[in-house]
Amino acid sequence: NLGRLGDLPSHPELLDDLAARFMESGWSLKWLHREIVHSATWRQSCRSSENPRDRDPDNRWLSRMNRRHLEAEAWRDAVLTSSRELDTTMQGPSASLDDAKSLRRSVYGTVSRQKPADLFRLFDFPDAKRHSEFRLPTTTPLQQLYLLNSPFLQQHADKTARHVLAGTPPGSEAIIQELFRQILLRSPTREELSEALTLVGSAQGNVTDASWNFLAHSLFATNEFLYVE
Repeated sequence: NLGRLGDLPSHPELLDDLAARFMESGWSLKWLHREIVHSATWRQSCRSSENPRDRDPDNRWLSRMNRRHLEAEAWRDAVLTSSRELDTTMQGPSASLDDAKSLRRSVYGTVSRQKPADLFRLFDFPDAKRHSEFRLPTTTPLQQLYLLNSPFLQQHADKTARHVLAGTPPGSEAIIQELFRQILLRSPTREELSEALTLVGSAQGNVTDASWNFLAHSLFATNEFLYVE
């Protein structure tokens, strides 16, 4: 229907400009994608000052990025990357994502129509029995229970903690700093550092101390790791 039944575009001048330059670039989708993802608008954070949020509460004018839930596959690969266990080998047979020994990227995971992987079933993977144009993101208690009790996450939290303990000088603060950098890709704030020191208590780089595993697991289960901001 050429858009006649939908809402009017929020930025018609920008749409016209992109359409004209898209034709001038030989109808290259690669050019169009590069132009969009290199723009300042695309690279915004979801965090903003109060004024833009007050003026544009629904973000119709794209004053900030919309917070986005990581897809199940991307979340799993991010966990494996943080624990340094991700197998980046290309090609080859697929494997069940429920298999603890399966460390390849999720794109190589087996998709079963009859019994989907637990991760897919809980985190909005489309129904493999029918055509799906897009995913409908959800936030449910079962997702949080999975993050707290998943053997997969417990296993890789343990491996992440072991890697950090093995490569970091002794001292609780240094280990906490490295765990944050390894998992959340940033240093902890003073408040977070204080809370983490309280959590690990007297753990001073002892690889057998479950406190470090628990801290790594807690960071993996945060919204900051689960969402793109």
